[in-house]
Amino acid sequence: MKYFSLVALSLFISFTAAAQFQKVTYLLDKDGKEVSAMDSADFVRVINEPDSGSKLYNLYEHYKSGAKKTIGKVFSYQNGLVYDELLSEFYENGAKKSVLNYEKGAIVGDAYYYHQNGKLAKHTVHILANDGTAEVREFFEKAKLIFKQDSLGKVTVKDGNGHDIAKIDFEKDTLIEEGDYKDGFKEGVWNGKYVSGKSNFTEKYNQGSLIEGVNKVGDSTILYKEVFTAPRYEGGVERFYKFIQRKLNFPSDAIRKNVSGEVVVAFVIEKDGMIKEAKIGKPLFPSIDKEAIRIILSSPKWVPGMERGRPVRVKYNIPIKFG
Repeated sequence: MKYFSLVALSLFISFTAAAQFQKVTYLLDKDGKEVSAMDSADFVRVINEPDSGSKLYNLYEHYKSGAKKTIGKVFSYQNGLVYDELLSEFYENGAKKSVLNYEKGAIVGDAYYYHQNGKLAKHTVHILANDGTAEVREFFEKAKLIFKQDSLGKVTVKDGNGHDIAKIDFEKDTLIEEGDYKDGFKEGVWNGKYVSGKSNFTEKYNQGSLIEGVNKVGDSTILYKEVFTAPRYEGGVERFYKFIQRKLNFPSDAIRKNVSGEVVVAFVIEKDGMIKEAKIGKPLFPSIDKEAIRIILSSPKWVPGMERGRPVRVKYNIPIKFG
């Protein structure tokens, strides 16, 4: 009898034996989305079989021009790349972009980032927590910042200490924030604003931990204790899995044709907690794809993600295995 199971994002798929593995090539645009023709691609990703005695696949990416883009190893690749060990990235002019060390998807130890002219841009140190994931995400500057300088050689942070102005570009906006670093972590008062003018904020830190924040949005003032909280399903992820198990029906035509496999549903959790824009990352079988989307869209509301005290839209991926 057919059955299905929901695979948690923190779990990894088993490996195909090297002897059975064939090279996989993807054509991707600048956002990492797969395209069907080279004319539409910005770079090419090639996944090669593991070396003898290894379970890590070899990753090689190159720009359309043929210049190398990324060289490294991945633990898995079907539902997004899970990097492991050393990863080197390059600008199209051949200059080094970054040198990072990974442990099953989490950056660990020293990480080096470079400007296109070859100068070191930033050096950070990342630590693993007991659960095997990165202790904190660098986006929130919780990784220990050792050194930072601009492309002209102006140093703003040295030996973990200094005053920095950080610029973070998003798809439709840019965040600029400014403050001090002490021993590698944010310290004291930090001020930030979005270029679009949607909000500005003041935050107080102690050894990299947020003590309190005040976000001003128009005439409103919002107090918060966390920069970002992820969306969550009421009762936790295990309860969501049970919801899937109750509601999902394995399509009869897929059973007759003995179709099995995994689909990844990408969707958006809106500011009100509703799920919208569900899509299949890579089609498996029409009726299976349709059923996976149906069950995700039928989900009750989630508790929305929050950024600086305000609800935000968050993109999410769920892999569902039929087999």
